[in-house]
Amino acid sequence: MLLLLGSLLSAFFGPVMGRLLDSQGFKKLFLIGSFLAMTGILLYIIFAQKLSIALIVIFHVMFMTGFGMMYNNSMTIGLQQLEVMHIADGNALFNMLQQYSGSIGTAAMSVIIAIAGSPYQGQSKQVVIGSQAAFIVLFIFTLLIFACILRFIKRDKQGLVKN
Repeated sequence: MLLLLGSLLSAFFGPVMGRLLDSQGFKKLFLIGSFLAMTGILLYIIFAQKLSIALIVIFHVMFMTGFGMMYNNSMTIGLQQLEVMHIADGNALFNMLQQYSGSIGTAAMSVIIAIAGSPYQGQSKQVVIGSQAAFIVLFIFTLLIFACILRFIKRDKQGLVKN
C-alpha cells in the first residue's frame, strides 16, 4: 500500500508526459525526471534510519514521478530510431528488458541488503543498513542514467537523433 500512490501517479503521468514530449521535446522531461529520481533515492539514503510511512510515500512519489517522465518517453524515442519494419521487435525488446531488469534488480537488491546488513545485530538494523546500501547502488545507477541523458542531449544537438 505504501507504494501504491507512486505507482498510480506513474501510470497517470504516462499519457501526460507523452503530450509534454510532443510539445516540449525530451530534454526538459529527461533532465527533470532524472533529477526527481536521483533526489528521491538520495532522500532514501539520507533518511534511511529515520523513515516513516509518510516519508516513504513522499520519496516514492518523487522517484516514480521522475521515472514516469523518463521511461515511456525513452521507449517512444528509442522506437523512433528504428526502421518501421523493426518497431514491433523493438517494442517486444523493451518489454522483455523491463521484465528481466525487474527480476534481476529485485534479486540483486535482496543480495545487497542481506550482505550489507549481515555484520549488524538485530534484524531491523540489518534491514535498515542493508537497504541504505541498496539505495546507494541505485543512486549510482541514477547517476549513470543522468550521464547517458547528457550524452543523448549532446547527440541530439549534433543531429544524430531522429525525431
